[in-house]
Amino acid sequence: MIRIPVVPLFFILPFCFGCGQKLPSDLPPLFPTTLVIVQEGKPLADAVITMTTSESKWSVTGMTNSQGEAKMFVNGTYEGAPEGEFKVIVNKTETEKPNIPPPPSDADPNAMSHYNEKIAPLLAQAKTYNLVEPVNGTFETTPLAVSVVRGTSRYSLDIGKAVRIEVKQRRLD
Repeated sequence: MIRIPVVPLFFILPFCFGCGQKLPSDLPPLFPTTLVIVQEGKPLADAVITMTTSESKWSVTGMTNSQGEAKMFVNGTYEGAPEGEFKVIVNKTETEKPNIPPPPSDADPNAMSHYNEKIAPLLAQAKTYNLVEPVNGTFETTPLAVSVVRGTSRYSLDIGKAVRIEVKQRRLD
């Protein structure tokens, strides 16, 4: 006959589930926060959202899903946002890439070097576009704001019209 020791559940559970995520000692209390971003009345997917204040050391960020919803996280790790007034920065870009031929199938270093030289001018032709009005993309200019308060977790913002503005590339030479 096999005997299995019986251990009280209250001894096992802490080891199975851990004690939760350790928060930094100076992190203020966080409240679940979701921002819903719409553009021309439609959800804006794949936008990077940043909530910020001039005096906070904590970065609150998220990325919108297909419904325009962004669950916010402090420093990309801790779910939620602290209470307070925040400016909201919204950015979304799109890169239009030229048709680039596939790399050579062999791993010959000379062939790869030749391929890289051949595609470099094509890559330089790639264009990037802002899909959100630039005014919404910086701390200094954004008119978007939310006030995170205890008990409210969902905030909606309309960022205005859809745009497609080419980002001017800076030359490094």
